[in-house]
Amino acid sequence: MVSLEVLGLSALIIIFAFLFGTLLEGIERKTFARLQNRIGPPILQPLYDILKLLSKETLVPHNAYRPLFLFAPYISLAAVSAAILLVPMGGLSAWSTTGDVIVLIYALVLGIVGLIVGASSSGSPFSAVGASREITLLISVELPLALSILSAAFLANSFSLPALYGHASLMLALGAIVFFLCMLAELTKAPFDMAEAETEIVEGLYTEYSGRPLAAFKAYTALKFFALANLFVVLFVPVPSGLEVLARVGLQLGVAVLLALLIALVRSVATRVKIHQASRFYLGIVLALAIIQLALVLFV
Repeated sequence: MVSLEVLGLSALIIIFAFLFGTLLEGIERKTFARLQNRIGPPILQPLYDILKLLSKETLVPHNAYRPLFLFAPYISLAAVSAAILLVPMGGLSAWSTTGDVIVLIYALVLGIVGLIVGASSSGSPFSAVGASREITLLISVELPLALSILSAAFLANSFSLPALYGHASLMLALGAIVFFLCMLAELTKAPFDMAEAETEIVEGLYTEYSGRPLAAFKAYTALKFFALANLFVVLFVPVPSGLEVLARVGLQLGVAVLLALLIALVRSVATRVKIHQASRFYLGIVLALAIIQLALVLFV
């Protein structure tokens, strides 16, 4: 049985992750705008958008498969919430198991599956194109992403995320590069945002969504930003073991902000690539780097 204290702590972690995730989205959008010599939206605009959507009417297309269309956003939201509870903050995890690295990989994939299911059940051709592109990205990105995570696990000789905390070294430099490149596609950031592609397929995956289901998907994106940024710190940043827990948490959040700034920089200098170019890039160059990283850890 799970105690009420653990459930309460888990709820607080999810709320904090949501608020900080929307802040990361706002910082990234604001920085992107400033790099283009624009003022940009307020940093808290992603949070305002989600709160406003909660009060809006939910419209369902007449040709959509209603149960899946309405339930899919909450599948993604539940999956990324589980991933956040597995990722340590300051070296501590609310839900830690001996094999939570594997569970984390599955949770990240399940979140994307929920997104694809929702788009596919909408009955919209724009969403169908977005879903097909997202499936291609999922197949292309998840293997190098999983290998980069496993490289850190093999180096620490553990599949428990708290055990990986602070064990990073320069030997994992290639893994950090692979993870960041995969992070761009996971968050649908340029140049790998072809699944949304406003100028081509309206909003792609989210075209037919409105109201609370769209708010759930927006919250999913913010939570995923938080989860991936903090997972990057756990796997690839050598956090000093002598620091207090609050200092480690502050360092972790600071690196997450730096990642948001770096993503904004990449977005400002990169243009959207075609889906087949992205697939070749991840299954070619990025996968090769991930395999080299894994080989270095296992044999060197």
